[in-house]
Amino acid sequence: NVSFHFLDTHKTEFYNLPNITAMINKIYGREIATISNISYNSTMERFPSIRKIKDYGYFQTDLYIKENILGDKSSKCEYVVVTNGDNLYTSQYISAISPYMLTNTHMIGVEFLSHYEWRSDSNIFYSWVSRNGSDVHLFTQFRISQLDLGSVAFQVEKWRQKNMTFLLDLALSDPVEAEKRATHSDGYFVEIFGWDA
Repeated sequence: NVSFHFLDTHKTEFYNLPNITAMINKIYGREIATISNISYNSTMERFPSIRKIKDYGYFQTDLYIKENILGDKSSKCEYVVVTNGDNLYTSQYISAISPYMLTNTHMIGVEFLSHYEWRSDSNIFYSWVSRNGSDVHLFTQFRISQLDLGSVAFQVEKWRQKNMTFLLDLALSDPVEAEKRATHSDGYFVEIFGWDA
């Protein structure tokens, strides 16, 4: 079973999100899409010491996953894919990763097309500019600057064991280091997650 959990990580409300959620539920004929009530403002009220860190939505994502997926022992969710909403997935995505899910794989990476520019000499993501208007075909590597967060599926049970967050725990313990790592939080997370995966 597939479900969608939407978080509005903008500082101002994304007003179309309820309509998008309703449309998905109508297409599937049941409620498989929900919207989180964890807002940017409620997160900053809860953790005022991290307000100045540019977190790219990771704080809200961390809270939602901790409280609603990892913290819910009754959840039947076995794998999680986290995306910031600029990814499109092929209709074969689930069937492509399913064999790996059945073998208890802790992280599943898929190749992807990127509309961002990547340096050819080092393959380090550095710009929001399209490369000559065409997408770049990339193979996910579980390293910093070698993946898009939405190209990795994480096993929930392994995530529970590791009890990790993308950025929130680091921000609460070391805000200076969190600020340095914020733009590559996904890469740091994947590297650490995979140490003994």
